[in-house]
Amino acid sequence: MQKIRIQISELSPHNIDCLANDLLLLGQEMDGEVCFELSDDSKNSLFLPSSADSLPIQIPFHELLSISADRHYVIFSCTNRSYRIRLRFQDAARLLPKDRFLPCSRGILLNMQHIREVRGNDFVMSDGSVFPISRRKKKELMHTLQLFPVSHNIKIS
Repeated sequence: MQKIRIQISELSPHNIDCLANDLLLLGQEMDGEVCFELSDDSKNSLFLPSSADSLPIQIPFHELLSISADRHYVIFSCTNRSYRIRLRFQDAARLLPKDRFLPCSRGILLNMQHIREVRGNDFVMSDGSVFPISRRKKKELMHTLQLFPVSHNIKIS
């Protein structure tokens, strides 16, 4: 499998769709399987890798709640739906800005913008989902969370 990584910045959604369609056509013309991975330098969106027969999926960071490892897949949970993509967790983590996503426990990254409550040893997200807090890293995680700009809205119980 060939991997092609393209970094973009400040493209409109229309131009991103045009680029994705062109990449799809290019992938179909190339021999073998090609995986395109787009990343947005403006740090506003995540582009999930795609195969030659599908378009890349664009997820604005403000819609992404969490990513979690599931064997050889990563689950991207968003405000309106989830995506299960065959991808190594560490590769998915590299696509996210470190200043927005909190590694609450092994194989789980949470968007700090969507953390609504700290309940004992759990984080409660804006959609009601609950994730465990690493006991060894709890103090460090709480400090990082307090430094995040929207942390004043988080209820701690």
